Amino acid sequence: MRFFWAATAIAALVGATLGVSTQGNPPPILLVVNSASANPYGPYLGDILQAEGLNSFSVAQLSTVTSTTLNSAQLVVLAETALSPEQALVFSNYVAAGGRLVVMRPDAQLLPVLGLSTEPSSTNEGYFALNQATSFANGFPTVTLPFHGQAQNYTPASGTQVLASLYSNATTATAFPAVVKSGSTVTFAYDLARSVVYTRQGNPANASDRDGQPPYRTEDIFYNAIDRDLVGIPYADVQMRMLARAINDLLVDLMPLPRMWYFPGTNKTLVVLTGDSHANPQSYFDTEISAVESYGGRISIYAYGGSAPSPSSATAWRTTGHEIGMHPAGYQFSRNLTAAFQANLSWFTSIYGLNPSATTRIHQVEWQGWVDGAKVAANFGIGLDTSYYTWGPAITYPDGRQAHGYINGSGQPMRFVDQSGVIVPVYQQVTSLIDEALVTTDFSEHLTPAAATAVSQQIINNSQAGDYAAVTTQFHVDYFAFSDVNSWATGTMNYARALAIPMWTAQRWLNFTTARYATTMTNLSW
Repeated sequence: MRFFWAATAIAALVGATLGVSTQGNPPPILLVVNSASANPYGPYLGDILQAEGLNSFSVAQLSTVTSTTLNSAQLVVLAETALSPEQALVFSNYVAAGGRLVVMRPDAQLLPVLGLSTEPSSTNEGYFALNQATSFANGFPTVTLPFHGQAQNYTPASGTQVLASLYSNATTATAFPAVVKSGSTVTFAYDLARSVVYTRQGNPANASDRDGQPPYRTEDIFYNAIDRDLVGIPYADVQMRMLARAINDLLVDLMPLPRMWYFPGTNKTLVVLTGDSHANPQSYFDTEISAVESYGGRISIYAYGGSAPSPSSATAWRTTGHEIGMHPAGYQFSRNLTAAFQANLSWFTSIYGLNPSATTRIHQVEWQGWVDGAKVAANFGIGLDTSYYTWGPAITYPDGRQAHGYINGSGQPMRFVDQSGVIVPVYQQVTSLIDEALVTTDFSEHLTPAAATAVSQQIINNSQAGDYAAVTTQFHVDYFAFSDVNSWATGTMNYARALAIPMWTAQRWLNFTTARYATTMTNLSW
C-alpha cells in the first residue's frame, strides 16, 4: 500500500500548492452532481470532501454517467437529485453488483437497493442523534444535534443498520433514521450539503437586521434561529465528519484512503490571533505586538483608519510574521460595503504604499445580503473573512448569559456559497473568543478575567478532545491594555503556549488552507 497522511507535509506547503501527476489510477471517489437539480448545493459536497481532507475525488455530471463511469471509481457519492428510470437503473445495478454508494436524500427509485421504504411524511428543521451502539458513533457527541432542511422519513428494511436517528426537536425522537447503512451503501435522509451551508451561513430567508439593533450584522441571520445550548459544539463539522467516516467505513476493506489533516503537524487545535484597531496611537499597537510575541504568537491587525502604526512599524511587523489588513466601516459612515472597502483600501495604500493582506474583519461585523458581503470582500482581494462572530443578541440568553463557541456550528474554514450554488472564493472563519463578548463593553457578559480565561480554556480543551477547531480570537487594540482584557488575553495565549498550540495570523491560516485544498493525491493503490 502507498499511504500518505499529509499532516506534517502540508506544514511545508504554506503559501504554495502541490502538483501531482494525474496519470495512473483514477481518483477513488466519484462525486456525481446534477447542474439541473432543484437543489443547487450538490457541488458543495466537493468542498466538504476537501474540508475533510478527502482530496482524491473527481466530479461528474449526472447526464454523463454510465455504468462504466461508476465502475471506474471505488466509491460514488450521489448528490440529492431526481433520476430518470434509466439513470436509476444504472445506479441500482451498480449497487446490486457490490458498488459502494453514499447518497443524499435519494430518489425513491433507489430505495429498494438502499434497504429503505418511504413514508408519506418528513422531518423538517429537526435534530439527529448518533446511534451509540454502533462504532460509527465513536468520538462523536452523544447529544442530539440540529440539521437544516427536510429529511424524508424512511422505514429501514431488516438488516439495515441505523447509524443516526431523526428527532423532531432536541428531545423528541421519531421512528425514522437520519443515516443508515445497508450492505455497501450509506444513505442520508436529508441533504448534507444544504444542512452544512445553512448551518454555517444561516438561512437566506433570515438575511436582514432581525434583532432590531442596526447595523445588519453577521449574527442577525442566526437571531431566534439557532439552539443556543448547542453553540459550544461545532455540529456542522460533526456532520461533515459523518460523511468522511461513512466513506472510510465503506472502503476499509478495499482501499483505506489517505486524508489531509486539518492542521500543521499533529496539532489538534490552532489559535488564530486577530485584533481590530480604531485609530489607536502607536503605543497601543506596540503593547499588543510585544505581548503576542512574548507568548510565541503572531497576530492579524485590522486597521480602521485615522492614526495607525507607522509605515516602518508595519513593515517590521510583517517581516516578522504579523499581518496588517483592512477593517472597513460602512454603516458608521452611511455607505455600503463596496464603498467601505474602497475607502479603507485607499487610506491603507496612501499610508503604507502597499496593498493590505488578504484577510479581514468588517467593522461592527456588518454584513450585506446573504453572501453579498463575501462577494464584496472577494472583489477587493480578500480570501478569508472573520466577521462571523459568536456574540450579540443571537447567542444571549434572557438572563444575560451568552453561549460560547461557534455561532455558525463550525471551527473550520469553508468557502461561502450563494443561493445558486456558486462558490464565493472567500473562506469563512468564525471568531469565537471575543473581548467585547466576555469582558468589556455594554454587549459583554462582564466576566471576571479568571472566568473569561476559563471559557477560553474550555473551548481549547474541547478542540483538543475532538472538536478540532481553529479557535479565532478578537483582541481589540483599543482594549488590550485594559487590565481585565489584558489578563484574559494573555491568559488565553499562555494556555495555548502551554499546550504547544500554534498561534498564527489569519493570513498564515489562509495560506495553509489554500495549500491544503490545492493538494492532490493520485494514483493510489492498495
